[in-house]
Amino acid sequence: MSKRHPNRRQAAYQQLQATFPRIFPQDDAAIRPLALSIRDEVSAWIHGQGLEERTARAVLNALQQHCSRRTYQQVVAAGGMRINLQGEPVEAVTPEGQAHARQRI
Repeated sequence: MSKRHPNRRQAAYQQLQATFPRIFPQDDAAIRPLALSIRDEVSAWIHGQGLEERTARAVLNALQQHCSRRTYQQVVAAGGMRINLQGEPVEAVTPEGQAHARQRI
C-alpha cells in the first residue's frame, strides 16, 4: 500500500478488524502480541478468500503496519502470550522478542 492509496490501506485494516476483532481490536488497550506465524496464517486466509492480488497485498501491508506500530511494540516489549488468528494463546513472547521490541520503540 503506497502513500498514494490511503483509502485502500484503511479499507484493508478495517477488513482485518472486522474479520479478526480479537487480534486487530479497535481499542489499543486490547492489543496483544501476535504469533510469529501470523503472516502465514493471514496469507492462508487470503488464499482461502480468493482475494485479488492488489487487495491481498494491501491486507498483508496492513498487518505489517499494525506490527510496526509503537503501541504494538510496547505490548510485545511487556511480554505475555502471543495469540494466533483465532485469538488463542499459542506461545510466550521470548526475552529476545521483548528485547527486539524495546529496540524498535
